[in-house]
Amino acid sequence: MNIGRWKISNRILLLWIVIFGILLRLYFEVGVIGSGDFPHIVYSYKASVGDLSLSIGDPQTSARVGFVYPVALFYRLLGVSEFSAYLFSLIISLASILLIYHLGKLFFNKKIGLMAAFLLSFFPLNVNYATQAYPDLAQAFFTGLAVYFFFLGEKGSKQFYQALWYLLTGLSIGVSVLTKESGIIAFFFLGVFVFYKLIFRKERIRASYVLVFVGFAATVVFQLIHNFVVSGDMLLRYHMIDRVYYGAIGNLYNYTGFKLIERLFIHVPYLMLTNVNFGFFTVFLLMALVYVAVFRRKEATAVSLWFITLFLYLNFGSTSLTSYVLLPGGTPRYLEMLTFPGLLLIAFFISEEGPLVRKCIAPFAVVFLLLTSVAFIHLNPDRHALDAERELSAFIGTLDKKPVYADAGTQAAISFFTGYKRDIRSFWKTNYPETGSTELVRAENIEGAYVIVNKEYFGRIPENYKAARPGIYYNVPKDWVFIKHIGEKEGGIQVYYAP
Repeated sequence: MNIGRWKISNRILLLWIVIFGILLRLYFEVGVIGSGDFPHIVYSYKASVGDLSLSIGDPQTSARVGFVYPVALFYRLLGVSEFSAYLFSLIISLASILLIYHLGKLFFNKKIGLMAAFLLSFFPLNVNYATQAYPDLAQAFFTGLAVYFFFLGEKGSKQFYQALWYLLTGLSIGVSVLTKESGIIAFFFLGVFVFYKLIFRKERIRASYVLVFVGFAATVVFQLIHNFVVSGDMLLRYHMIDRVYYGAIGNLYNYTGFKLIERLFIHVPYLMLTNVNFGFFTVFLLMALVYVAVFRRKEATAVSLWFITLFLYLNFGSTSLTSYVLLPGGTPRYLEMLTFPGLLLIAFFISEEGPLVRKCIAPFAVVFLLLTSVAFIHLNPDRHALDAERELSAFIGTLDKKPVYADAGTQAAISFFTGYKRDIRSFWKTNYPETGSTELVRAENIEGAYVIVNKEYFGRIPENYKAARPGIYYNVPKDWVFIKHIGEKEGGIQVYYAP
């Protein structure tokens, strides 16, 4: 590629893009945030010490072996730390930059591939979750890899390579599902595309498509065998989802009446237009979609179908075949699967050769998106979500080895931050996925131990959990010794010693 008077190879440009991506992600490190990441962290630790026996009572996240086992491997190699917890996500994020380049080259050309890679290097959603312990980046990566393999098969002329690419497509979708269940919706896009070919291109359905299902079936067999080995229940993952997920949707999200209308027609577009994780990318994505539709750019049809079908399913689709159970729309990471087709469409739009785009829109878009994205990444509130718990854990490390009591959420945090080397016990927990809470140990029954009253944590629990705060939140026994206060003056975290 020529840049001004210099001619730089695409490989060198791609290398610099990846280096920029690494620096940006590590400089704006997020780490553990104390939400849905903890189940993955805890069960990865159990796997790392050879204890992944599961039951239906465990959270469904524990069976996401496509994510749990890689994190467990890094625990074994590097020890328990925030870096080892998010290293798999970081590697996946950087690999995604390489993958989107090859997707851009496959669907369009090398120039668009490089532009898409550069956009992904600073896309806030990808940057922010690259240093968190969530499976969404891995799910999106393997879904994108499946699409890449599928279209290699579509463009291949030799039957052997077609068969190989289709087989790898199914395997990639299977790995995506092993990281997170909703990866299965990749089949929705592939089905829509095959239907499009059949109706509009008058092409026949290829017999070799069956190999996609063969590859996927191999991962299903692996999951069934794994489930039986760790639990004795081959359908463990399905039973976990049935027990936890549908209850959570009904009890905590309550998508009925106006809330259902808001979820279906307002929430996801609003999230994509206003959340810091998307920055201003959604505005340019809408411009790209309008451009492709108005000017009938057929070369972008496949990518447009990829984005639109997944968006429609993530917004309106059901997680159950027997009843209409919506996917929750609560957090931006649920939409990570839209990243590849979305950024490819933006890259296609701003890489056009027309003078208006080339001289005005493209330079403005790249500079504007880069500067605003770095600002949004800096403003990401998740970066400081558990600063108080980190300080608390460091303080606990200075205390003697007596037991420590805390609520279940704080227990999970300080257990992790202290490398699972302290005796941390719970005195209270929420009843997720049911509403309400349970007081496990009363204050008068705690003796010879340190007790943590984390009012910051209780303040973060959503109201729809309907959790009743424990008595210790309001009244600490008079004989307890106050040791330390961390965080805000009103609320914060108090550390006591119960003699």
